[in-house]
Amino acid sequence: MPPFWRDAHERHAARNWDRFYRRNGDAFYKDRHYLERAFPEEALPPAPPPLPPPRRGRRALLELGCGVGNAVFPLLQQNRGLYVYALDLAPSAIALLRGRRDGGGGDGAAGGGDFAERCYAEVHDAAAADALPCAVTAEGGVDMVMLMFALSAVAPEKHARVMAKAAAALRPGGVVLFRDYGRYDEAQLRLPAHARIADNFYARADGTRAYYFDLPDVAALAAAAGLEVLELEAVRRRCANRKTSAVFNRVWVHAKLRRPAAAA
Repeated sequence: MPPFWRDAHERHAARNWDRFYRRNGDAFYKDRHYLERAFPEEALPPAPPPLPPPRRGRRALLELGCGVGNAVFPLLQQNRGLYVYALDLAPSAIALLRGRRDGGGGDGAAGGGDFAERCYAEVHDAAAADALPCAVTAEGGVDMVMLMFALSAVAPEKHARVMAKAAAALRPGGVVLFRDYGRYDEAQLRLPAHARIADNFYARADGTRAYYFDLPDVAALAAAAGLEVLELEAVRRRCANRKTSAVFNRVWVHAKLRRPAAAA
């Protein structure tokens, strides 16, 4: 891609995602109900009795690049003992998330006021140099940071900044829960050559971008951020479209990264 268009995609990254959510609303992505299988012990803490807001006594999770809350709401529904900080660079996504939160969540989940008490949502660009909102760090950090198909939307030269920000938000012993597009995913192979911004980094037709990770990419990011690799693997699936009978070979990278319990 010529430098002019590459730079334009970087300058307008937030605007393009804001337009994406204004156009598609909260119906484009499905809620992620598989998280209890992908990250069972971290994503699903035992549910204690109801506790007073905002987060006293609760385990806390920060999601960077939360979108409209497709990961947030299944976790809040399943866990009364979880408090979530949801951050995204698109104002339209946060507005939709707040509407779902205050109205009871997603997929018909019951929650209403309880969800509003256990979910803080704010506009924040994780790839920017700005510090995380004070509300996130005020109580000594969080137990988990979730990066679900979010880091791929960031320019590769800023991946280390996002991972460092995630690591800094964790309490000692906390974990980063990571899942994102993997190298040679069929979506990557179908993208035209003129959409390539850099190696394994592409612009889609709507202006949003996607990077396709390899395992060494994630291992290097973890090492640079001072995180220990607990799990790191490629997940491969053959997905079928029942209406068209088309079959797609999908690849994701799954990782669990821990901040050491004691600093060296």
